Amino acid sequence: MPASAAEQRRELRRVQGKLAQVVLEFVSAKAGQQFTGGELERYVLERAEATPGSASRVMRELRLEGLIDVELVSRPRSLYFAPALPSVQGELFPDPAA
Repeated sequence: MPASAAEQRRELRRVQGKLAQVVLEFVSAKAGQQFTGGELERYVLERAEATPGSASRVMRELRLEGLIDVELVSRPRSLYFAPALPSVQGELFPDPAA
């Protein structure tokens, strides 16, 4: 029996929240350092259920939302720099039921 749309949205928020948490952990650990997209991907895949490419997508979303500070150093090398500890400016994925 297929899941309802509401159940699918809840599951998506749960997965995104876990991925975002793991990405934040990684970026925090890399503060002041460079890292590659591959390093991020391996870190996330070891700690959360994710598909290849999910970690980078979540990192870009967090950056666009202003939740983390990450700079792209080299697109061809997939090289990033985390200049400072990320600061969370609110809930990553607020619970709509709250």
